[in-house]
Order: sequence, then structure tokens, then C-alpha cells
Amino acid sequence: MLVIAAAIGWATTAKSEDQESPVAVVKALYAAFDAGDMEKIKSLIAPDATWTYYGPEYALPFAGVRKGPAGVADFFVKVDDTLTDPGAGQREFIASGDQVAVPGTEESTVKETGEHYVVNNLHLWKVTNGKIVRFEEYIDSGAVLEAFMAADAQRGKAFFTTCSGCHGNRAQGRDEMFAPNLTGQHSEYLIKQLRSFRHGLRGKVEDPHGFQMRGRASALPSDRSARDVVAYIATLPAVSRAKEDVKAGRKQKGADLYAGCAGCHGAQAEGNAKSATPALGGLSAQYVLAQLNKYRSQMRGFDKRDEAGRSMASAVEPMSPSDLEAVTTYIASLRKN
Repeated sequence: MLVIAAAIGWATTAKSEDQESPVAVVKALYAAFDAGDMEKIKSLIAPDATWTYYGPEYALPFAGVRKGPAGVADFFVKVDDTLTDPGAGQREFIASGDQVAVPGTEESTVKETGEHYVVNNLHLWKVTNGKIVRFEEYIDSGAVLEAFMAADAQRGKAFFTTCSGCHGNRAQGRDEMFAPNLTGQHSEYLIKQLRSFRHGLRGKVEDPHGFQMRGRASALPSDRSARDVVAYIATLPAVSRAKEDVKAGRKQKGADLYAGCAGCHGAQAEGNAKSATPALGGLSAQYVLAQLNKYRSQMRGFDKRDEAGRSMASAVEPMSPSDLEAVTTYIASLRKN
């Protein structure tokens, strides 16, 4: 970028700037954005300013050309309506007269899809008499668009072929592979776990089955493809498992222990889609017990970013092997026929 700047006669700005210099005005707008100060942002925009975000307007609600302070305010309203914690990073400020070029990054999470994106961008500013008269954002709008796109179950079906070897063609699970039944599970939970594998929150090297899943999930080309897989799984009929008979004494012990789990997982182990808490009733006792032991040995819930996993690890840590077997057996008794 510095080579390009030199070729067109631009130079990186000096450290000292007066308050109305183009660079100072641009920096003030970034600071106001970080602070969420819309009134300050509007005060920096000229009445006839143009504000352009390049991208497909039919799909990106903040794309297109807007004019004046009111138009800029509308832009940020659209951003706030559709994105969570949007952020902009600036690598450098390159000035030439009344124009400023700012290469940097943009990142955010799309509320509708839950997908997080980080992309490079270039902001071009023109400042006259201390006011911004033109803004243009050049960005990888394809990557942003991908984050906004809804999941596609047909695409997911193709991606699922790499999952079926362990989980079965109908996602019914295979105990011999320690691969759980995925049918009837909350989609919110499944995408959360795929993202955890993709981002290294699950799947330690010491956890052979988890580590294998980490590789599989990371091989998916994008977060959207992970969402596609989950959308396909949601189309499959739920595979039911018969209830397991449990002796009265053991069942009571398991019920007493499970009382502390029901707040998150539900009285019938049905889970909670809103909190992305898994339904346990469709999982094999072998798999549930294996996962509880992984929490107990910190093969799951080890990453600080995994708040739910860390909470589970804390809940399981004081339980004895006998306790874990009792609560697992009780959960198995709650399955629907």
C-alpha cells in the first residue's frame, strides 16, 4: 500500500494534525463510531455528502449510496439492526490534500445467521472545511453476502457425505464410532458445536474422536457450509431409541442428580433451542457418559471462550464415576419410544 501511495503522490500523515485536517476528521469519525456516538458522527458529515458502501443492495441492507447526515444515520441504523458488535480496524491513514485512504478490516456477526466474518476493506474519504463530503467503502462484499445468506439444505446434503461414514446415512449415529445420533437435535446446538470444532474450542489432540471431528468441521469451506449441513440434518426424520429399564434405587439416585441438570437440559432432557442446550434423550448412554467423562477430564470445556462447556465441566467435576453412570442411565430412561 505504501508503494501505491508513493506512486500516486500520497504520503502517510504526520503525527501532529490540526483538528480540522482531513486525517483528524476521519479519525474523529472512527472514534465516534467506536463510542456509538451518532450525534458526533452526524456533526462531521456535510449536508450534501455522499456515503457509499459497495455491494448488492438487494441482499445487504446497508449497501448503496446515501446522502447527508440523515442518510449516514440510516446507514448505521441498518448496521445496528442486522449486525452484532460491528467493528472497524484501521492499518494506516494515507493522505493527499483533502482525501484520505484507510486500508483496514471490518468484522461483525450477522444477527439472522449467527455467522461471524472478518474481511479486508479500503475506505476512501474526502474532507472539505472540516466536514466529510464523500465516503466510499470497497470491501469483499461476497464474503459479507455469504454471511447473510440463509442455510441451504441441498448444499448441506452434499457436504454431509463426509459425515455419514461415522454418523450414518440418516445421521442416526453409530455407537461403535462414538458418533452421536444427530436427528431430533436442536439445530442451534449443532451449529454451535460445529463452530466450536472449527474454532478450536473442542477437539483436543488427547480426544481422538473430538480431534477427528475438529478436522472434519474445519474442512468445511465456510461457516455457511456448516450451517448448510445442519439445515440438511434438520430435514431428516428423528431416530427414536427405546427407553432403558432402570432399577428403582438406581433410578432415584440418577433422578436426584439430574435435578441439577434439568434447569438447562429440561425435565425430560429435551434441551433448549434458545440457549443452544442439547437434547440428551436421543443420544446413546455410551455417548453421553463419554462426554461427561470428557468434561470431567477437561477434554471438553477447556477453552475460556466456551462458556457453556466450562459451566458443564464445573458441574461434572465433583461427581464420582458412579454418579456419572447413574445420571446417564436415568437420562436414558427418559427417551421417547
